[in-house]
Amino acid sequence: MRPHAPGDAGCIRRHARRYVACVNACEGISTETLEQRGMAPIISLEQQRDELLAALKKIDQFGFAMGMAECQRLAQAAIARAEAA
Repeated sequence: MRPHAPGDAGCIRRHARRYVACVNACEGISTETLEQRGMAPIISLEQQRDELLAALKKIDQFGFAMGMAECQRLAQAAIARAEAA
């Protein structure tokens, strides 16, 4: 995004739109957390989601071939990683 030029209404609208999008995206995250950790909480949640989804897809695709014990191990490992984060 280019810097604001005085009197540039288009630039002001773009910045305002960006500010609103940022506030909406950060709903539920305290200002203190954002000041201390930036976007790390959001990135961490996306990584957790991706890992859990990958484990579920693997269980769904190969569950019968892997057997119940391996499915359970895979699920428990994914859950443990999510809980540790």
